Amino acid sequence: MGLRTKGTRSLGQKTKGLPTARLSPKSFQLGTTPSSFLTLAHHLDGRVAPASEREALRLGRIDFLGQGTIYPNVIESAGADRGGAAVIKHHHNAGGLPSDTGFELVEPLRNLFKNLFKDEVRRVGERLGLPRHLVWRHPFPGPGLAVRILGKVTWERLETLRQADAIFMQELEAAGWYDQVAQAFAVLLPETRSTGVAGDAGCFGQAIVLRAVVTDDFMTASPALLPYELLTQVSARVLNGVPDVTRVVYDLSTKPPATIEWF
Repeated sequence: MGLRTKGTRSLGQKTKGLPTARLSPKSFQLGTTPSSFLTLAHHLDGRVAPASEREALRLGRIDFLGQGTIYPNVIESAGADRGGAAVIKHHHNAGGLPSDTGFELVEPLRNLFKNLFKDEVRRVGERLGLPRHLVWRHPFPGPGLAVRILGKVTWERLETLRQADAIFMQELEAAGWYDQVAQAFAVLLPETRSTGVAGDAGCFGQAIVLRAVVTDDFMTASPALLPYELLTQVSARVLNGVPDVTRVVYDLSTKPPATIEWF
């Protein structure tokens, strides 16, 4: 809410937010894995799109749905304009939306500015005079944090990931590293319990993965070499402040072979 309000005010735009979490916590009771990402996207869009259409009717005639689809989304999802290309991963905005939405889809970064990569999109944003905090904000998955949870997605596990992710972002900003990495986020691993210690007794808790990368075009990426002191500060805050988490690890994978996101 804070980022949206700050961004739209600086652009002189009036917006209306739709708190989709209110649709139902049961929306997230999915036995999802990374391979079922599109199932999750369709499930969420199937609930959000009708709510968006109802809100649009209250506001008057709204004909268009804008999406920030960029070329890496199309490449990795083997979009229709990519011929017989292989699917690397699924993106909700490259084939994941319901076909019966009541809006006409507008994708300026895909169609008007043909085949732009992320670094080129940011250059366009700067040339247009958009605020820096919007141009350089880290990418965030359209369907939300649910796609950064491996295994079963529940409301409780979403809360765990929200807290861990918020701590990671706060510490990156405080240390001056947020703008030095292209993307950073937390991932919650499947419900396999990790052994921990509570007082003088053993316990079992969940594991959080921290991921931060440096890249220009997002087609290749390297792990950000964050300072050890920063990583230990994030780990300590997560372990001491987020219930039921007993382990924090840092992802050192490059892209390729790994993708930036885990789903």
